[in-house]
Amino acid sequence: MIRYEALDGATVCICAPVRAVAQFAELELRLGLAGASVLAPVPPASELSPIERARLATLHLRKIEAADVVVVANSGGYVGAGTASEIAHALRLGTPVHLAEDAVELETDPETYAALVSRTASIEVRPASGFPARLARGSLLTVFAPKDGRRRCAWFRVGEVLAFPGRMQAAVALDPARVRAGMDVDDLLAHLDRAYPGEDEQPFTALELEFIAELGEPVHLVAPRRPGAVRLLARDEAGAIALTVASVGRLELPARRLAPRQLPVQAAEQLARDLFRGHASAVRLAALDTEVSSITGDARLYACDVRRFDAAAAGEAAEHGFVFTAPAQVPGRADPWTARVIDAHVTRGDATGVLVLEDGQLPGRRTAWEWLESDDPPQGVPVTQAGVWAIDRDGRAVLQHRVEQGRFALPAGSPEPEDRDWLSTAAREAFEESQILIDQSRARLIGFQVTYADPGFPNGLAQARFVAPLLGYLPIAPDTDPKLSVARPAYRRYLADLRHAARILGWGAHADAQIRAAEQAALEMGLPVDRPAGDDYRDHGDTDLAGMPATWNVLL
Repeated sequence: MIRYEALDGATVCICAPVRAVAQFAELELRLGLAGASVLAPVPPASELSPIERARLATLHLRKIEAADVVVVANSGGYVGAGTASEIAHALRLGTPVHLAEDAVELETDPETYAALVSRTASIEVRPASGFPARLARGSLLTVFAPKDGRRRCAWFRVGEVLAFPGRMQAAVALDPARVRAGMDVDDLLAHLDRAYPGEDEQPFTALELEFIAELGEPVHLVAPRRPGAVRLLARDEAGAIALTVASVGRLELPARRLAPRQLPVQAAEQLARDLFRGHASAVRLAALDTEVSSITGDARLYACDVRRFDAAAAGEAAEHGFVFTAPAQVPGRADPWTARVIDAHVTRGDATGVLVLEDGQLPGRRTAWEWLESDDPPQGVPVTQAGVWAIDRDGRAVLQHRVEQGRFALPAGSPEPEDRDWLSTAAREAFEESQILIDQSRARLIGFQVTYADPGFPNGLAQARFVAPLLGYLPIAPDTDPKLSVARPAYRRYLADLRHAARILGWGAHADAQIRAAEQAALEMGLPVDRPAGDDYRDHGDTDLAGMPATWNVLL
């Protein structure tokens, strides 16, 4: 339920299904009286085209991004598919979500919970008496497994509620593989018999569950989102920098979120005390990043020296997950923004003034990119590269993990004379470098990233960007481009949601607009980028493509 008194001064975004129009008007009034600034949905209109509806959906996602809190008008416990996507988007951003009516709770075993959250299962079947009474299509459901000891829970939307007179009828009518991967009818019957002995003739119910997000804790936070974070650059006496292990094994500077009304320097001092106790000198503001991306990082950097760091202190640091890294080793091990910041700090030396950075670099050293949402590049500017955001059926984009180089990249490359157009270039490069096939018939050009700062291109250069559904995978392999003089190792494939992909690539502030354009295009194609599965590697190929000719220019 909503605690209105906790929302005084917060910016609140209302999410509501179409059927709850009357409720969200009342909700907007109550939130306003509580002192909240309200971002409401655009009222529905039947005459809108599918493209216009998709644009309004994207606009509402931007409202969610601007909010401290999201409130859901789930009248009668109902949420539509679009509202479920908005809830998932808010939770991915770390924004607290309040429900007008509490979600229905469903207890399950750890194995079933893991299968539902990983999407290897999408149907839960059990005797009708084992489900809460007030379940219907569109109900918001909290699924939890108390016996796993990890206090995890997840939200699902009920897609369909199917009733059967008995166990046998349920097993025959359902797709067993959607109940548990690899099951057939006999396996499902045996599973139900073990789980619910003696209840063969009892009515059974099956729920089709649509995953929204995993919450982590049974009780969702009610406090508004904390405003920003600080990062700490701590060096030992040898000059090595304390880094922590972040996503996909890369290193980053330790960070701390700001508490409400907390000064950044207070957060940095507290972080230094917690991590290094008496071994750290006083912190000082070292850098401000003036163009940090809202997707990829935080703008304030504080520095301190770690003194008297003996073996015992080093052991304490290791318990916190620190990896002390020499500056020369940082580029191959850290995320791009961290590597740029440390390089700028080392280049600048130990000057006492505050360093002003542009996307992690010293002023004048950054290649300035602009995002142009257009069907054509600027007049007279050559297109030197084409790349593709290839989105899988679970809403994730394919990135190349160039392990030997210690970095990630988008599938992209330079046009060749035999390429029909920029899309052909993007499709060919995706196949040669990442061994993936994209749906060229549905691919969409979303724009160009442009720079005028490359001395080799005095008139500027442009790089085309497409969004396309992913059709299939072949096993990863070395680049098949016959023009390569030296073979290179295979690139691993890393699947990540678009926002996380932007952080991994570390492209900077210009990437925000590109990611928004990619999200909108993907949503208009029906790809679930607003509700993606978790990040994962995918290096193996599809079994049904094993005998496919080694060419990118195919239709499946």
